[in-house]
Amino acid sequence: MAAATGVRTELGRASAALTSVAWDPRDGWIVAGAADGALLFWSLQGDAGPELLAGHGGGVNALAYDAGGDRLASAGADGRVVVWPRPGEGLRARLAAATRACLLPAERRRHLGEADDVAEARAGACERSFGNLNY
Repeated sequence: MAAATGVRTELGRASAALTSVAWDPRDGWIVAGAADGALLFWSLQGDAGPELLAGHGGGVNALAYDAGGDRLASAGADGRVVVWPRPGEGLRARLAAATRACLLPAERRRHLGEADDVAEARAGACERSFGNLNY
């Protein structure tokens, strides 16, 4: 992990102000909460990032992992506390069940660093998964 070497490491930038941060004690994930309600996950294992999730209707006020790093709690300005499973596919599946919103190709490029063709394909796949066959 670059951060453990004493070398300054910048993981990336968000489109909104970051309001909170937590370090996964088990697998080296960093999660930041943003003023727009998003949660951004970065892996310190060399994976591309951040993974962007819409977690709250208002800004994220606080983040905390449980002692074992199994779950993450986020508190938002929308008055909700959300408990998330580990980062990765389980988190994406929970988000998909909770929302019908898809990132536009431009948002996928900006937030996820996807190439143009990948962003277009994944945005289209997301829209079609919600029944928007005209995308």
